[in-house]
Amino acid sequence: MTDHKTPPLQIGDNIAWMFATPMIGYQWPDSADLNRELESLVLQREADDNTIRNSNAGGWQSTDDLLSWGEPCTDELKHRFQTLLMAVLRETSADKSAPIRTRFRLDCWANVNREGDYNVVHSHPNALWSSVYYVSSGEPNSDIPYAGKLEILDPREAATYIQTQKSAQNERCIVGNEPGFMLMFPSWVKHMVHPHRGTKARISIAFNALAVG
Repeated sequence: MTDHKTPPLQIGDNIAWMFATPMIGYQWPDSADLNRELESLVLQREADDNTIRNSNAGGWQSTDDLLSWGEPCTDELKHRFQTLLMAVLRETSADKSAPIRTRFRLDCWANVNREGDYNVVHSHPNALWSSVYYVSSGEPNSDIPYAGKLEILDPREAATYIQTQKSAQNERCIVGNEPGFMLMFPSWVKHMVHPHRGTKARISIAFNALAVG
């Protein structure tokens, strides 16, 4: 057999990532004052309200009308969410020059997790895009790697049947709790929150964008 010495192939331009799932992360600057106001408001609402259980195991979730609370901090949060949503819709459009004509209803609620609280695996039915904004990390225990962190689950059912070490196809998607960070993803993507292990309350605010026309 002839000993062919073929140089390494440079195939970067030949790889197409098909059926990719968009994940958008944006760190909002100058969020300290906003987060302090949101934290105070959410904790006061928690003290005055009953516990709601949707995806949460322990902890507290508010009703989904947070954007109508009429506070300056919730108005600013609404502006941030709408700004990011419009940017995502433009960037993911097949025709970026076309105007965005879809109208949305926005549902929004606060989540408070304390020691041991977590959120079970779930998705957000009937919505198009979902998002989470982090108000407080809750000072998680650094000795527990996934304490209080969001994990996005791989939507490809058979992707982990055969695993290759250090392959990009085997990566876990773990999201930190950095205050001021906003994550947006398609609402059908399943996700969960690992049990919180920290000295303070972990506070996040979740959004759903539901297409109405």
